[in-house]
Amino acid sequence: MDKIIRGQKYRMYTDPPFRNDAGIETDPTTVTVYVTDPTGITTPHTLASGDVVKTTTGQGLARPTAYPNGDFYYDQVTSGLGDQYLGVWIFTWVGTGNPAAAKKNTFQLDSEKTQ
Repeated sequence: MDKIIRGQKYRMYTDPPFRNDAGIETDPTTVTVYVTDPTGITTPHTLASGDVVKTTTGQGLARPTAYPNGDFYYDQVTSGLGDQYLGVWIFTWVGTGNPAAAKKNTFQLDSEKTQ
């Protein structure tokens, strides 16, 4: 699990990228990332709203080297967050259409650097 310090931005990628039934990287019809903070509140962020950024169409090795981890990302800003937001955050990527898929991951938000 990635650990970041409050005040840092955390970039959440679709990693691995979305794949269709044939295993080929492709873009879903819609893309949403659901972010659940440590207080249990879940907030959706979508490509349509502009919160989620598309780096490239699913192209495997043709992906730009600036975005090696996925075709979509969302930046979670942590500056100004209170202590109730310290802990484990869950982000779940959901794609609809072909491919329809869900991918879940987590990160830890700390108040200061820990060993």
